Amino acid sequence: MNFNKLDCDVTIIIPCQNDLNFLQECLDLIEKQELLPKKIILVDSSSNELISNFINNNTNKINLDIIYKKIKKSYAGKSTNYGSLFCTTKYLAFLDTKTMPNKNWLKYSFEKIKKHNFDIIFGNTTFKAKSIFQKYVNAVSYGNIAHETVPGTLIKSKIFNDEYFFN
Repeated sequence: MNFNKLDCDVTIIIPCQNDLNFLQECLDLIEKQELLPKKIILVDSSSNELISNFINNNTNKINLDIIYKKIKKSYAGKSTNYGSLFCTTKYLAFLDTKTMPNKNWLKYSFEKIKKHNFDIIFGNTTFKAKSIFQKYVNAVSYGNIAHETVPGTLIKSKIFNDEYFFN
């Protein structure tokens, strides 16, 4: 199956909180996807205006359709629920600012969900460590094994909004 952006009826929701550097990297990697989403909804619960300023100052440089929403400090689940209220596409995909997608992530998930008429494709995350402390934690917990995660998940919007809102 070959899809283009017009076929990719997907909105990516990204909750963010005080992590502009990670957000910039995440958006760069989304722009490099083999299949681009129709929209990205950023739900910012930061205690400062860094992300807001970045979005406002870089609108012309980012080649993605971004809907920006600022809310009070909240956890990722609440931010994701809020972002889903603005979704107009058939599918929702979830990332967070510290989840860096492979360049074929969206294409692979979208092709699979369409081909098999699945309701959901779960994310698959391998945890990377940078600091020595993170390396120790990774060594005694996740290692190099990929885990099923919410970030990277693709789901039919109606099913998420009707049945699976995060508590």
